Amino acid sequence: MSRFKNAVLTLTMFFVSFTSVYANDNDARLSIGVVTDDFNQGVGNYDYLPYRSNAGGSIAFRTVLSDYGEWVTVSRFGQVWRPYASADWRPFTNGHWVTTQSGQTWQGYEPWSWAADHYGNWIYTPNYGWVWVSGTTYSPGRVAWSYGQDSIGWTPAPPYGYDYSQGYLGYRGGNNQFSFNDNAFGVNFNFSRQDNRYQPLFYNSAYMGVAPNLWVFVGRDRFLTDNYGGSYFSPVRVRDLFNRRSLFISGRPLSRDHLQRIIGRQVQVVPVRFRDITIGKQRTRYAIPVGEEDHLRRNSRLVIDRVVAPGFAKRNKTFVGKNAGAGNKGIEKTIHIENRIKARRSTS
Repeated sequence: MSRFKNAVLTLTMFFVSFTSVYANDNDARLSIGVVTDDFNQGVGNYDYLPYRSNAGGSIAFRTVLSDYGEWVTVSRFGQVWRPYASADWRPFTNGHWVTTQSGQTWQGYEPWSWAADHYGNWIYTPNYGWVWVSGTTYSPGRVAWSYGQDSIGWTPAPPYGYDYSQGYLGYRGGNNQFSFNDNAFGVNFNFSRQDNRYQPLFYNSAYMGVAPNLWVFVGRDRFLTDNYGGSYFSPVRVRDLFNRRSLFISGRPLSRDHLQRIIGRQVQVVPVRFRDITIGKQRTRYAIPVGEEDHLRRNSRLVIDRVVAPGFAKRNKTFVGKNAGAGNKGIEKTIHIENRIKARRSTS
């Protein structure tokens, strides 16, 4: 097994450095070249798209995300997207937050993160787990924030008007969990001053039963690291935070000043560079934090190996990167070996 894995890693590093991938279809007319921006792992046609030096044209999220998952139907939301990912995967974990002039901006390492973590909304469903509801308005990261007991956390915000206050995702109107803001958030560490409106919103038994599936927490001393994967709290520990009623929670964006008070450290504002992206007929500006390319290169290969490949194997899917790299023997050989490994895993 280790011999096969080493071969995959070696070949992956080879084709990432020396190959190009081109995509051209009716829904997404793109010319994607790796050139010096080597953000291609051979999973799909659209890996790390905004980071590519010559990506252009109009994209359709249904086409883009079909490379990395499946579209399923969820009541009230219609067609939503479910990524091929490992069983314990959840949004906003494999990456880190970057403080920019746009606010806390998520830098994710999955090949689809640039799309699903910055457009639309993630929702948690009993049948499919985490799925993505499509949207075309850019956001640095749609989450609510929390802190307490030397930790800081966040949870994906569902579409407007929805929350989980009754233990499931339901429509509550404009006054709900995600419109709530504790006036002491980021200012006061005296839990006796918590807003007593927390009780029905976050500390009822139904919500506390699902909260460990919804929230991601890391230690305050870990917030400025470049990858939270493997270091975020277990569901048992998250449940304990809620059982202790030891959290301040806010549906508002996390300001730099509040962040600095919470983690007890100065935080530099990272500049961004913008890329124009056209989704269907709507043009948006995508913000890329300056200097994140090195973090992306360092972490994306690990995430593909530990998160994406197991997800493909679990559903008996092959990497569509084999099609993306048509005519390139290096890519085809790599994908062939990767699929052999996944086949072995699925039968063991």
